[in-house]
Amino acid sequence: MSTSIPPSTTTPTTTTTTLSPPSTPTHLFHSIPATPYAAYLSLCMTIDSLKDDQQPRTSLWSILKHSIGKDLTWISFPVYFNELTSMLQRMAEDMEFSECLDAAVKEQDPLRHIAFVAAFAMSNYSSTIGRIAKPFNPMLSKTFKYVRFDKQFRYYSEQVSHHPPISACWAEAPLWHYYGEVDAQNKFMGKSFEIQPTGVAHAELILPVD
Repeated sequence: MSTSIPPSTTTPTTTTTTLSPPSTPTHLFHSIPATPYAAYLSLCMTIDSLKDDQQPRTSLWSILKHSIGKDLTWISFPVYFNELTSMLQRMAEDMEFSECLDAAVKEQDPLRHIAFVAAFAMSNYSSTIGRIAKPFNPMLSKTFKYVRFDKQFRYYSEQVSHHPPISACWAEAPLWHYYGEVDAQNKFMGKSFEIQPTGVAHAELILPVD
């Protein structure tokens, strides 16, 4: 980081700051400069949450008992029923095990291609253990960007519909492309939740030409 300050002290001074490009290799981005992504070099890997004794003493049943048979996306929940993420951020967690796609490209056996892609598709359930709070529903046209220099991919998602809530995403790496949308129809049936995920995700592997 370099800072230049005008030598004159008789007039108000201005400061110009120039960020030096990160030392991380930038071959992933080709012609795109790495400077705009410098903030992604220091990522927050955990999210603070309330302890059990700090949670508000409100019964979920007191809210849901009047919503039997209704679409849950139209029900207003207290804000403390949400976790400290949005749906766009939760979608980005699907990329945590992107190494599965890297491994799929490097495999020669077509069956192992499918096996690694299937492992990637199932890996997003690893982040759901112990998480019962719902993410916030993003506003229409809200976006989320995520870059992993260590795993060499960048990710972009956007809220494309508010009712029904639909989120779309795109991710790219040197060896693969990933895109899809999240759309789930759900109802509360009194004793159970009915959830029908209708979103579709696509993984395109960039295989070497024989």
